[in-house]
Amino acid sequence: MRIALCSKTMEFVDGNFNKSKYFMIYDITTAGAQFVEIREAKPIERILDEDEINERIDVIHDCKMVFCGHIPRTSKARLLNRGIFTVWMRHQKEVGEMLEELINHIRINPPPVIRKILTEEKLREV
Repeated sequence: MRIALCSKTMEFVDGNFNKSKYFMIYDITTAGAQFVEIREAKPIERILDEDEINERIDVIHDCKMVFCGHIPRTSKARLLNRGIFTVWMRHQKEVGEMLEELINHIRINPPPVIRKILTEEKLREV
């Protein structure tokens, strides 16, 4: 399962979806996390600008989930329409810690959204 992490610093999952400069892309399996790449996106200037939101979503089009510190409702709805689930991180977390927690959730008892994604992708333990 491919995910995107919004970050201002590339150390923490702490970015606002509309404003973060970086998306850190990872492939997640029950065996662990594999770093893929860092993608940059220009910040959205006008919150309701459909073209700007769509351009930003295009940067992470191949991801199934995006984790961020904040996400406006319009962006969240557009992501969901494109099949990308959002996770709002109430508190910033160090990237490694967040990935470890996510992998443990996948191994032990994945939430329904993740279970659905895993079923769709027929993800098996490596």
